[in-house]
Amino acid sequence: MKLKFFLLLLISANSFSKNPYIEHYAFITSEKYPDTALEYLRVNASTNTYAAYMLGQVYLRGLFGKQDNLLARRYFEVAASKNMPDAINAIADGYYSGDIYQKDIGQALKYYEKAAKLGFGPSQFQAGIVLLNNYKTKSDLQRAIHYLRQASKNRKDLGEVADASLQYINKAKKLLQSYK
Repeated sequence: MKLKFFLLLLISANSFSKNPYIEHYAFITSEKYPDTALEYLRVNASTNTYAAYMLGQVYLRGLFGKQDNLLARRYFEVAASKNMPDAINAIADGYYSGDIYQKDIGQALKYYEKAAKLGFGPSQFQAGIVLLNNYKTKSDLQRAIHYLRQASKNRKDLGEVADASLQYINKAKKLLQSYK
């Protein structure tokens, strides 16, 4: 089951598919020789953003029985240092959930916004939700609406996300009216 999930993750990761050689190699070797695939990703993680991100996912999710939150964090940080939105979002998720960092909503928002500014739809949605659920000022609500609108535009392929964004936008607008 974990192996199949990893293969689906490899196939479905949009940014990872930009490097067909790693995807193809990891796909073939992970089926018969998972340690070989992991070693290939480890060797390339310092120079290949996608390999670093995938290793972060392997360690975070405990694929192949290799769960290690510190290593997940390390590899996400390597990929994030090269401005990979997926990795920046993973760091934000780690702060938000407390899985790989000490729970810190402020830090989560900082990373969601960083990935959102790079055009990453899931981070745009999460930044909007975090701002909406933790707003302190009118400006926070305006930023929430901004990110939720971006998410709605960028994630039209996922009707549920666009619908949810619109619902949250309406909620934020009602809260904004109380400031007038």
